[in-house]
Amino acid sequence: MSIYNWIQKKFFDTYEEWHMKSPIRESGVKELDIATDKNLATILQRAP
Repeated sequence: MSIYNWIQKKFFDTYEEWHMKSPIRESGVKELDIATDKNLATILQRAP
């Protein structure tokens, strides 16, 4: 836990670790990472 997260947890009660981690990226499945990146790139290209 970083000092920033510790301060959030102790003083502001807003610390939530789940939003900082992606289960797909931490699973070691690189194919899903690549597919997600390609889909995101396609979506961004189509955006007005």
